[in-house]
Amino acid sequence: MGKLGFYFDMGRCIGCKSCQVACKDKNNLAAGSFYRRADFFATQGTNVLFGYSGTCGHCQNPECVAACPTGAMHKTDCGATGHDRHKCIGCGCCIWGCPLGATSFSKQSGQSQKCNSCVDLRESGRQPACVAACVSNCLAFGDLDMLKEQLGGSMENAAYFLTDISLTSPKLLIKMRKGAMGAEDTMVNGETDG
Repeated sequence: MGKLGFYFDMGRCIGCKSCQVACKDKNNLAAGSFYRRADFFATQGTNVLFGYSGTCGHCQNPECVAACPTGAMHKTDCGATGHDRHKCIGCGCCIWGCPLGATSFSKQSGQSQKCNSCVDLRESGRQPACVAACVSNCLAFGDLDMLKEQLGGSMENAAYFLTDISLTSPKLLIKMRKGAMGAEDTMVNGETDG
């Protein structure tokens, strides 16, 4: 199996936030805490809103792992970026290091927190909570090479609406909605080969 990651089809997203609610519910997150956020943005010079559902990119070169002084942030055997609450001292270095804003601070635990791609559900043969809850089938999780082959389209190295991802290379495929970047639908990819 190749690199595992998330896929998001912007053209299918209806902005219902089912993914965000399912993630919050599955992880028993406190009010105001999120692992996955569904938001809207508009392109410059238009009044058209585009939806985006984002979470941890489980990057090839995660800055959160590089910044963590205790090893609490780490790469798991399946390639996800994990968080070990027993090692976390709540210093916030991982939060400052993440270009996607995917790591947050829990006031309840005094520690960092983030998506682990629902590794417990995946180990039992199920999909991550956000994917299972998506009513418009705009989210998927799996082998990026297989997703890329199934979805087709041209591939680029960065989504223009995300922070510069060239350093971390998130394992993420995004199918852009027509008009979000230009006249044509385009596939963008945060992953790099290697």
